[in-house]
Amino acid sequence: MPHPERVSLVAEDEDSRRAAVIRMVKEDMQSRNHLPDVSEPTTYELGGDGEIPDITVNASDGKGGTLSDSFTVTVRFAPSVASTIDDISRLEAGDSRSASLSGVFSDAEGDNLTISASSSDNAKATVSVSADRSALKVSGVAEGTTTINVTGRDADGNRASDSFDVTVVKAPEPARLPSPSGT
Repeated sequence: MPHPERVSLVAEDEDSRRAAVIRMVKEDMQSRNHLPDVSEPTTYELGGDGEIPDITVNASDGKGGTLSDSFTVTVRFAPSVASTIDDISRLEAGDSRSASLSGVFSDAEGDNLTISASSSDNAKATVSVSADRSALKVSGVAEGTTTINVTGRDADGNRASDSFDVTVVKAPEPARLPSPSGT
């Protein structure tokens, strides 16, 4: 007896060109393995609102039973990196620099983005996002290099990330004043 199967519709905008590739995927419900695609992928151009209207799926059990359903697919587009952030070099330990976030991310739907940032090594440099999400503050902690990852996420959970390196150098020693002679 064959295992029960679930057929899912998968819609992707693989290259952000406002077209969705839709394919049906079968899954064996007992083993949870994906079975071969039910149909060849079909590309649909999206309307200005990101919708593909009136997709109809027809199913047959091979024994005379059929089922048909029509629906609309709405594709929510992910933000993208419009301009990368330059690496920061020669940041002195104990000092900090700002990096503008203006123009780093774009969102085709105009969604407000939540910006987050993290350092791959907080022992070398830390990073924080300004309250108005317009800039990063990178602070040097100790000599070395770390990678800062910055992510813009929309309300649907779609995200885009950019990363850049920060090289922290040792702060120069303070100049020593000569001791007064004769004392």
